[in-house]
Parts: sequence; C-alpha cells; structure tokens
Amino acid sequence: MRIRSGAGLSLDVPTRWNSTYEMLARSLKFRKAFDSMEAFGRNYRFLPSDEEWDRGEKICDLSHLV
Repeated sequence: MRIRSGAGLSLDVPTRWNSTYEMLARSLKFRKAFDSMEAFGRNYRFLPSDEEWDRGEKICDLSHLV
C-alpha cells in the first residue's frame, strides 16, 4: 500500500476528550490498507463502507473549524 506515516493507529480512551478524533484521523490515513485487509486476513470481514469513510473525513474537516 506504500503508506508512509510515522504514527500508527490509536485506540479510543474514555478519559481523554480528543482520543476519538485522534483515532478517526489516524485511521483515515490507513483507509487503503483497511480496504485491502479482506484479501489478506480471512477473519477480517468488517470494514467501514465508503459512506462511513466519507463521513469520517467530514467530521475531521469540521474539527479544523473549531
């Protein structure tokens, strides 16, 4: 996938208000990798739809307005 990023994925942390945004923003960088996971992982069956990825991008774009 030739993804170049020093930051890996992160998990949501209930005690940190911005962890959900961080998790979403980082996962968007790996969208192509997630899309290809089904071909490599037999147990990997659930990935966001194109509509859900687009919604995530819009949410991240809104955070820049605050």
